[in-house]
Amino acid sequence: MALKNKILLLFIFISSCSILVSAQKKITPDWLTIEDGLSQGFISALHLDEDGFLWIGTKAGLDRFDGREFKHFSNNPVDKTSLQNDQIRSIKGSKDFILVATEGDLYLYHIKYNKFYAFNLGYGIGEIFKESELIYWLVSVNGNFYKLNLSDTLTDSLNEKHNKLSSNFTLTK
Repeated sequence: MALKNKILLLFIFISSCSILVSAQKKITPDWLTIEDGLSQGFISALHLDEDGFLWIGTKAGLDRFDGREFKHFSNNPVDKTSLQNDQIRSIKGSKDFILVATEGDLYLYHIKYNKFYAFNLGYGIGEIFKESELIYWLVSVNGNFYKLNLSDTLTDSLNEKHNKLSSNFTLTK
């Protein structure tokens, strides 16, 4: 190959590299802070649901961010369908519900009814791992592992009038 062709190929290669580099989008992070509406500065858990909502666990409860504003979920002592413990440890979910682990218990938040249902386990959950839509693995704060098997009729049995979970789930150690 002639020197002239080699120089031409080198010029084309360098030109194409510079075009690719200049075409890359500069990434600048957007920070969400208390000034933006986040309930508390310590973030302990994150979950992005199927609808694009970002669920953020803090020491002051649960925040849901829709891309513009926050909705706060926290303990309301007169409302038994609210979180009874605001210190969020882990969040996982599916299309119909979000599981929220706190230092005090495990909660199922039913998106359609905008209610929290406590599992009343008697101990806190440190972490939730999702195996499938209805099977979750839990790690308690005392180090035990549990398999939570939700019935496919669980979310159907919940409604606006019921404040308790039925027995449509099994928890095995």
